[in-house]
Amino acid sequence: KALRASGVDVTLAPVADVASVPGAALAGRAFSTDFSSAAEAMAESVKGWRKGRVAPTAKHFPGLGGATTNTDFGSATIERSAQQIRDEDLVPFKAAIGAGVPLVMAGHALYPALDGERIASQSQPIIQGLLREELGFDGVVITDSTEAKAVQEITDVQEAALRNIRA
Repeated sequence: KALRASGVDVTLAPVADVASVPGAALAGRAFSTDFSSAAEAMAESVKGWRKGRVAPTAKHFPGLGGATTNTDFGSATIERSAQQIRDEDLVPFKAAIGAGVPLVMAGHALYPALDGERIASQSQPIIQGLLREELGFDGVVITDSTEAKAVQEITDVQEAALRNIRA
């Protein structure tokens, strides 16, 4: 309500990531280390933001809980199986989508089990295939900062923007 009263109608929160490895970079920003608890918190958070008339953003799709490096500061590879990602990492995102989240932010990690060539924000199999087709998300997809080190290590901002749009 305070944000809305200040004229803010979109927030780049909440974090759907669940720490799945020791030393997870975003553990301090996560709701829980339990996927089910995080999913419940995501759904309630989305409902709360919406009730306050602020559009929330579920991030960092498909989950950065398996990264020990924050992609703002370096590249990260999530070494989880496609089944682990679908059965665990996506649970909070599914809850957010079910609660009506209008925006999802794609992260910049590499997920070899889903796409061994492109980081998530630039991956058609992840954005179009997993998020849009499998999870049925039809809202707005944005990316984390294209100036993040994980992006800058593979391309410049202009090319990243093109790759993001293609995804």
